[in-house]
Amino acid sequence: MLKILAFLFIVVPLAEIVVLVEVGSFVGVAGTLGLVV
Repeated sequence: MLKILAFLFIVVPLAEIVVLVEVGSFVGVAGTLGLVV
């Protein structure tokens, strides 16, 4: 049980960071394309 909680405690924040980076880069690229076009 503790292993599962520790796993979630480590993986969930990492997953959130990855998602935020992906979304941020996508928004950045979209904004850049919007400015160019």
